[in-house]
Amino acid sequence: MRTLTSVLLAAVIIAAPLHAQGYPQTRSGLTVSFGFGSGSATFDCDGCDTGSQNGGTGYIRLAGTVRPNLIIGGEINGWTKTQSGATLSVAGLTAVAQWYPNVTGGFFVDAGIGTGSITAEYDIGGGTLTQTQRGVTYQIGAGYDWRVGRNFSLSPYAKYFSVQTGDNTNGDKLNSNVFHLGLGFTWH
Repeated sequence: MRTLTSVLLAAVIIAAPLHAQGYPQTRSGLTVSFGFGSGSATFDCDGCDTGSQNGGTGYIRLAGTVRPNLIIGGEINGWTKTQSGATLSVAGLTAVAQWYPNVTGGFFVDAGIGTGSITAEYDIGGGTLTQTQRGVTYQIGAGYDWRVGRNFSLSPYAKYFSVQTGDNTNGDKLNSNVFHLGLGFTWH
């Protein structure tokens, strides 16, 4: 999955400048975007030894254009993996700003801050045990809007988001960092 995502991302980034000449990069009004990909998550907790875990990722964003090169809105990022009867999930809800350094270009960077959660669900003989920790989340990312229609772009992206829960009721900390690559679908 990671190799396929990387190949698709590279192909879109290489082809984008050639195809973008047909549709101008204009942004106004409401922007809706969502995307899917693959990502790697790490967990930091007291008394646990976790390495990097690969899983599915996605995001959804609803935003408004403030200026032709600045979009501000809300975004949800998520990562999940199921293995051996356990499902780990990391999610963040952020206020996000997306900035285009060149108003007529498709390259963008984004950053946001908000609230997030880390959830573990375990199947236990006919039932499910769920543990959730909530905390602060922040994100940074970059991508390219490859205009394939007057108001539609394919948007390959790379994002990093982190959920920091601090100490839970038992005095344990649980934090997660997620890096994901994928392809977004954006209506401007």
